[in-house]
Amino acid sequence: MNDDTWWREQKPYYESRINELMTHAQEPQLLACADSDEELPNETHVFNHGDEVFLAAYYRDQLSTQTTNYEVLNSDGVVVVSWNHSADLNHYAASFWWWSINLPTSGGEGRWVFRATYEDQVVVQFFWLGDSIFSDSFE
Repeated sequence: MNDDTWWREQKPYYESRINELMTHAQEPQLLACADSDEELPNETHVFNHGDEVFLAAYYRDQLSTQTTNYEVLNSDGVVVVSWNHSADLNHYAASFWWWSINLPTSGGEGRWVFRATYEDQVVVQFFWLGDSIFSDSFE
């Protein structure tokens, strides 16, 4: 115990983090907690040429003063697209955001990377373009 807190190591009031990055075959459909058994996350990690990939980030304690940098890298490690995003309200206790990209109609087979840099955290989600044999190799 000390003069400021009863915690041995006081946690900050907000603990902003990305809980998870995900790739989806369609727009993720998340319902209110009471209906959570009917959610359709549409998550997948294997895509075909020309597919639209829905990229989503799931946060806790997201603040409007914080910016996330997102990148998608192809199988050669080249950044295909990048963007920045900030929350539109002062504070979200829990939030998620999604975007979509179209994969090339040819070439680029192999492991792709969806990467987010947020505060002191870097989160990576792999996905595959091409043959589904890659789906068991998530590392």
